Amino acid sequence: MYLNNHISNMMIMTDIKQPYNIRKYIDGDWKETTENVCIESNYDLIINDRLIARFTILPIQLENFVVGYLISEGIIDNIEKIKLIQVGESHIHVSIPEIKFTKEEFETFELRTSGYKGPLEFSTNPIEPLITTLEIKPKIIFKTQKILKDRAIIWKETGGTHQAAIFDEKGNLKAFAEDCGRHNAIDKVIGMLYKKKINPEQYFLITTGRLSYGMVSKVARAKIPLLVSNTAPLSKGIDLARKVGIKLVCFSREPKLNVY
Repeated sequence: MYLNNHISNMMIMTDIKQPYNIRKYIDGDWKETTENVCIESNYDLIINDRLIARFTILPIQLENFVVGYLISEGIIDNIEKIKLIQVGESHIHVSIPEIKFTKEEFETFELRTSGYKGPLEFSTNPIEPLITTLEIKPKIIFKTQKILKDRAIIWKETGGTHQAAIFDEKGNLKAFAEDCGRHNAIDKVIGMLYKKKINPEQYFLITTGRLSYGMVSKVARAKIPLLVSNTAPLSKGIDLARKVGIKLVCFSREPKLNVY
C-alpha cells in the first residue's frame, strides 16, 4: 500500500479548533468571552476515479479513517488490496484495482457526518459470525474508559468530539481517535489497528457513541468481538450483535454496566 499525503495527519491543535466570541451566562451575570469550537471539514472520497461519498470529518488521521472505512463497510477485507491513498485539501483518492463499479452504482452521494451509509451499503455479503473466547473483566473496562477520557484532548478543548479506542485484554491502549462523528472515530481506530496488522479478534473497542446497527456492523466487519459504550444501545444494534456473536457493554459507568 502506497500512501501519498498532501497534508499531515498530525495537525496541531490550532488546525482543528476555531475561537468564537460569545456571550456567557454564569450565576446571574453575562460576560463577553471566547470559546474554542471543533472544526468540521468536508472531504470527498473518490475510489478509482468515482465519487463515492462526501464526509464531514475532523481533518486528522485521514489515512486511518479511509482504511477503517474500507474495512468496516465491507469494501475490502485486506488492506493489501489498497494500492494508493492520496489525501488532498478536500478530497481523498483511493486506488483499489480489483474493484469494478457498474454504471448504475454510486451515481448519487450524500453529505454525511459519519461513515455509515444506512441501507445503501457497499457490501451485499452477510457479516460473518465471530467465535471468540475473549473475556474482559469489568475493572479493566472501567480502567480503559478512564484512559479514553484522559486522552480526549480535543473534547476537553471544545466539547465537540466523540472518542474511540481499542485495547487488549489487559487494558493496554492500541489505538485512539477523536472526531466530530462517532462513526468516523470508530473507522479511524479500526484503520490504525489494521495498518499495524494486528489480529482484531483479541481486542475490544470503546466508543462514546450510541450503539446503533451502523456502529455494530462496522465493528463486526472489522472482526472485533466486544464493543463498549458509556451510553445506550439501539434495538437493531442489539439484534445484529446477537446474530453475529458480538458482546455489547452499554451504560458502562463505574461501578455499573450492562451486557447485551
